[in-house]
Amino acid sequence: MKESKYITIAEALKQKDPIVNLRGWVYRERKSNKFIFLVLRDESDIIQCVISKDKNPEIFENQASNFLSKGFMGEAIISYEKARELYEKEGNILKVQEMEERILELTTPPEVPKLIISNSSMIILILVLVITFIIYHQIERKFLK
Repeated sequence: MKESKYITIAEALKQKDPIVNLRGWVYRERKSNKFIFLVLRDESDIIQCVISKDKNPEIFENQASNFLSKGFMGEAIISYEKARELYEKEGNILKVQEMEERILELTTPPEVPKLIISNSSMIILILVLVITFIIYHQIERKFLK
């Protein structure tokens, strides 16, 4: 993952470039069908960020991880599905496969290991148990007389 340089909100407001990396507290959040509007604060100022949902599958991928950390499995699956759909639109096959694998991990119940015993092994086991039971009771009778 590429290292990002974060700047303060005051520095971002002075820049002409609309794309910046910020850190701060989400002061207010509003969502529409296509955008997320965040009012972000830090020690220097306050700013509104506009994020396009349709162009940022990473948002949904990160959201899914956050849901999982809080135990919200259904919401995480929905977010991974949306991220997969957006990666598919971008043509990013590797990320599409990664999202599909994550969805599969969450939707597939864990496999219960099966005890495999052949018929002949089962018969031998039953015979050993029966013989042990008979010997035990014969010894018990002998000592109780």
